[in-house]
Amino acid sequence: ARDNMNPAKQHLQNIGNIHWRTPFVLETGPPAGIPPGYSLYSGMIRRFNPAVPRYFLYAIAGVLWTFAGGLLCFRGALWLGVFSLPVIASIEAGSIAVAAAGYVFLFAGIVRKNIARIGELPERACVFAFTAWRGYIMIALMMTAGISLRNSSIPPYYLSFPYTTMGAILLTGSVAFYKRFIAAVIPVKGE
Repeated sequence: ARDNMNPAKQHLQNIGNIHWRTPFVLETGPPAGIPPGYSLYSGMIRRFNPAVPRYFLYAIAGVLWTFAGGLLCFRGALWLGVFSLPVIASIEAGSIAVAAAGYVFLFAGIVRKNIARIGELPERACVFAFTAWRGYIMIALMMTAGISLRNSSIPPYYLSFPYTTMGAILLTGSVAFYKRFIAAVIPVKGE
């Protein structure tokens, strides 16, 4: 596959003299030539690119989605403490129903696209490539909205429903990343 690659693209993949061979061991390689139009900034980025095997990106995405979803569910559950148990149960049941619909109709497609995008990356990819650049913008917007809502004058118990709903969606999405990671790490019997 590498022989059929565009020579300019292949040359850019070879640039840099620092490569991460495993997530924890730094190895230096021979310095590469600099192509025409090559900038110092892009050279620095390529030189210090913390690359990991592609399948680690599935695990990284899964862990981050689990962390974010768990944090949102935890905060939402804490804010429900002002209600009686039957009210809490009905709010959580509604949250789970909305989360299931939200995942199926919105986030399942996002997860599938992200898994497919990771699958198309080279065997060794930047550790920050677990999401596309658009994903980082979405993460920043969601964090800003969450912090703004949490610090607003809205009583926290009103926020418990959207927080637990979004947390459940993220936790559900993380399962797909873990399944893909396990499939990449553990060989199927008979192969």
